[in-house]
Amino acid sequence: MFGEVSEKAKSKGIKIVTVDSTINQNVDTYVASDNVSGGYEAAKYGLEAIDGKGKVLMITPAPGMTALEDRCAGFRKALDEYPDIELIEQMDSGAEARAGYAQTVENALNANPDISLILANCGDCALGALATVELYPEKFSNVKIIGYDATPEQLTAMQEKRQIIASYAQYPHLMGTTAVESIKTMLEGGSVDEVIRTGGGIVDFNNVDTYLETGSFK
Repeated sequence: MFGEVSEKAKSKGIKIVTVDSTINQNVDTYVASDNVSGGYEAAKYGLEAIDGKGKVLMITPAPGMTALEDRCAGFRKALDEYPDIELIEQMDSGAEARAGYAQTVENALNANPDISLILANCGDCALGALATVELYPEKFSNVKIIGYDATPEQLTAMQEKRQIIASYAQYPHLMGTTAVESIKTMLEGGSVDEVIRTGGGIVDFNNVDTYLETGSFK
C-alpha cells in the first residue's frame, strides 16, 4: 500500500519524509534514532543486570514494522555476545496494544516460568509485561523488564523502583522538528541527508529523575 502511495507522490514531485519508521522506497529522508544501536544498548543493560545468563524473553513485531524490527536486531546483536543466555521469542503485532502484550507475556511466562529478563520493543510492550508480572508477584517478582521509548508511565515505574529497570529514550520532539526543517530545506531547493539520526540513551533508576527534569541522561 505505502509503495503505491509513494510512487504516486514521487511522480508528482512530492517530497517524502519518514519519521521513526520508514518504507523501502521513494523516501527523500528518514529521521530517527538508530534503533539497532538503541536495541543493542538496551539489551546489553538488561543482560548485564542478570549476569549474562538465564532465560530471556524477547517480544518481536509483525513483519514490516521497521523501527521495532531494528530494535530486535539490536537485541539479537547483544544476545550473540552472551553464550549462557537461552532466548525465548514471542511475536506480537501490537494490534491489541497493551492488553495484547500482557497476554502474550503471560503465555510465555507460564510456559517458561524461569525467565529472568523481558526485552520489550516499545512502551506498550513494556507496560503490558509489567502488568503481567505484577499480577502474579508470587511467580514473577524477580523478572526484570527492559523497555523502549521511556514513556511517562515507564518513567514513573522506574521512579517507584518497580520491575521496569531501564528504558531506551529517544527524542521525539527533535525528530518532529528535524523532519519539518528537512521539508523546508528541500522545498527551498536545498538537500538533506538520506538518513538523519537524532540520538538517544538509557534511562534507569539512577538517572530517571534527572532525565525528567532536564531531558539529559547524565
